[in-house]
Amino acid sequence: MFNHLFSRITVPVAGCAVLVVGLCAGPVTAADNPNVPVAIEQATGRTGEFQIRVSDRSPLSRPADVSKRSSLKPAAGEADYDLAKETFQVYVPKSPAADGKYGLVDLLPFPAHARPPRGWDAVLEKYHLIWIADPAGGDGRPPLQRMGLMLDAAYNVQKKWPVDDRRVYDLTTSAKSAAAGIGLYYPDVFQGTIFTEDLPWWSKISDSRWHVRLNTDKLARPEPEQYGLDRTHSRWVCVMRDVPPPPNTIDPEEVIFKQGWSQAGFSHLKRIMVPYDQMHLFSTYSPEWFDSAVAFLDESMSVPQTASERQPAGHASPQPATEDKAAAPDPAQEASRALSLAKSYIAAQRYDAARTRLNHIVQTYPSTPATTEAKSLLRQIQDK
Repeated sequence: MFNHLFSRITVPVAGCAVLVVGLCAGPVTAADNPNVPVAIEQATGRTGEFQIRVSDRSPLSRPADVSKRSSLKPAAGEADYDLAKETFQVYVPKSPAADGKYGLVDLLPFPAHARPPRGWDAVLEKYHLIWIADPAGGDGRPPLQRMGLMLDAAYNVQKKWPVDDRRVYDLTTSAKSAAAGIGLYYPDVFQGTIFTEDLPWWSKISDSRWHVRLNTDKLARPEPEQYGLDRTHSRWVCVMRDVPPPPNTIDPEEVIFKQGWSQAGFSHLKRIMVPYDQMHLFSTYSPEWFDSAVAFLDESMSVPQTASERQPAGHASPQPATEDKAAAPDPAQEASRALSLAKSYIAAQRYDAARTRLNHIVQTYPSTPATTEAKSLLRQIQDK
């Protein structure tokens, strides 16, 4: 009856075999093995790095809805994915922040690179950030699927763990796919974005110095409702390699940052220049600049900034005067963002969370159009 407590090891000694019987800790189960996926429901109390499976789709991840948000048509014959067959890599810190809540980093990964880079676990612990990524969500996947999977990932983490809605961030590692624009298209979900591999943009940009027009229109321009929140509410970190371009050549990222992101008047924008050897391979990305990026995202949650405050010393780039005039958050837009999130909770039948957000809209933005709809929704779910 005690066989499961023992291991038997045969060791050759001087031409004979000696049977060694030792006490073991017992069999390794899926619940103990970080490389064996477990259902998210079984992750209660678990910390550190492990793998999970989820089955609940986000109310926002239906292909038709993602297509509408991103102005991206599905490829011919493109099928939807089966979420239950996806595996997500997660890292859960030892404890939440002082308010009892976690932040969240949702990765748009390189293919098969879903684990936090070396040393990043310390940053995740410091800022109480949960990490999640789908290793199969890399560049070879259709962009509509990649965005859908990221929305599903965020949704399921927020269902399982207490997450501060203001600290839900997406980390993009490739601008080769239209999925790199997920933060632009979903400012109601992702409150901050870190770009670590090329900068995406949605229109061609002319460089006056070299008299050329760059093909920088890799994305669709966000719809007005989302774009308004992008400029006034969302936080953006552009991590760029500090490598001078060859003589008489253009640095496309420099042009995109200056003539795209900076001139567009985003209220919360930071650029971090990183030595090449700290950005060469994703698995060895430096934790120092990741720490700086998260600190900026957290610190600028509710603090309006001027252009001079956006850039760290030694990394400032010339800012157009119009950038200092970025408008303060518009109450109607803020209320609209909150209403969109409340509706997603209603669609998911998370009525308590929806009521909290709807009541916040009514109390905080009483004169906005969203308040009328919020009151109507409160009546509709009052007995649910």
